[in-house]
Amino acid sequence: MSKIGPIIYDFNVVNRKKLRLWDHGWLDSVYCHVSGLSVGFMATDIFDALLGHRLYKRGYYGLPPDEDFMVDEHGPFRIDRLKSSNFVEIRFEELTKRIQTRYADPKYFYEPPDTVQIEAVDAFLNQLPKEGTRYFRLAVSHEDPDYHHGTWFIHLIFDEYILLNPQQEAMWIITIGYD
Repeated sequence: MSKIGPIIYDFNVVNRKKLRLWDHGWLDSVYCHVSGLSVGFMATDIFDALLGHRLYKRGYYGLPPDEDFMVDEHGPFRIDRLKSSNFVEIRFEELTKRIQTRYADPKYFYEPPDTVQIEAVDAFLNQLPKEGTRYFRLAVSHEDPDYHHGTWFIHLIFDEYILLNPQQEAMWIITIGYD
């Protein structure tokens, strides 16, 4: 449990979904029940609580990430450098556009994910609840050395999105990575 002021948030994992992308890439989704999440929530309070919670201390090592590693790293980033202000609100259309644009990024890949992989990701995105959901992305540059830990470079790609639905007391942490 994480406590910020008078609000207590507890993040209980309900389901995990891992999809393979490219040859060494993945989409990882952790679906959580968030007790204490209400319609009038303050995003900064949620993110402050999440940054201090064991759920967020995942190194994301391996393909796909199989376990939670209790580390002070989150993908290429040092958790102690991340702040709630690093999460910016976006719309669902921006979320899907960013993910679909990532498919065709020639900087890292000789070819995009195959059709089956793309269809699996699209099906996953289409089943997410839209009504009442707020969408955020971790807006830290992968290239910013102020956030790096010693082995940050193994993560060629690390994009993260957090979806919050207070009516369902639900949260999804969705990451796309390539290592």
